[in-house]
Amino acid sequence: MGIVMVAGNSMEPTYMLGDAVVTWREPVEIGDTALFRVPEGQVGAGNPVIHRVVGREDGGWVTKGDNTPRADNWRPSNHEMLGVAKFHIPIGGRMVAIIRSWLFIAVLGGLAVGLIVWPNHREGNTAVPSKRGRHKARRFSRARLA
Repeated sequence: MGIVMVAGNSMEPTYMLGDAVVTWREPVEIGDTALFRVPEGQVGAGNPVIHRVVGREDGGWVTKGDNTPRADNWRPSNHEMLGVAKFHIPIGGRMVAIIRSWLFIAVLGGLAVGLIVWPNHREGNTAVPSKRGRHKARRFSRARLA
């Protein structure tokens, strides 16, 4: 299983910029949307790409983005295929990026420390005396209110 964040518009309207796509490692078939690495010796070698498989040629797969007019120049082999898309989470990639950011981790850690250090106001705590039972209710008569 893998998760990839869509970083372009080549697969619109199927996947939009910032979507998270979940993939499973299984054999690729024509028509699948597959995650693969750009083959060695090609421009962008090693970069992950998620495109639709549209055919077979020269021992590799022919791929194409849903929003592009022509097939890719790459012909990834079975070895370079990382998985087949199973479902996607709209804007999920952006959420994952935020959760993995140092700022988010620092804020979350600060909140956790704050909750641990925050004074405890429960009954029985000697640091803050309880006021429960010290107040007496005043009774007002109608004569006093008039």
